[in-house]
Amino acid sequence: MSENVENIRRGYEAWNGNDTDGVLRDLDPEIEWRPRLGAAGVRATLYRGHEGVLAYKREVEEALGVIEVDVLSIEDLGDHVLVHVCARGQGSASGVQVEAEAFHLWTMNAGKAMRFTTYDRRDEALEAARTGLAGSNR
Repeated sequence: MSENVENIRRGYEAWNGNDTDGVLRDLDPEIEWRPRLGAAGVRATLYRGHEGVLAYKREVEEALGVIEVDVLSIEDLGDHVLVHVCARGQGSASGVQVEAEAFHLWTMNAGKAMRFTTYDRRDEALEAARTGLAGSNR
């Protein structure tokens, strides 16, 4: 397993274990974090840096409580890591169970994640990685 894949896998384990330091460990301090627009009750925005990632995590937890992210598959694409996930939570206000699959594309440099972008479809994520347009999920 490559260093990039191991670092990303460890980050999901930290997210699921509510280990904030572990979540940030392998993220570049200036990471660009691009979730789905308006997903899970979060703002439709680009989050920047460790503080941005923590703000995103707080917003998700306010909307869905603690969210569990299951890694379904992980692919080493060289400078990118593509992760197929299934996220599960429960609406804080409604109590409704929420489940969604997505493709997370991580752009890596020297073992650190520089960019995180969420895609609905694998082919979109692969195209972004191939063309260098990672970071555009609009």
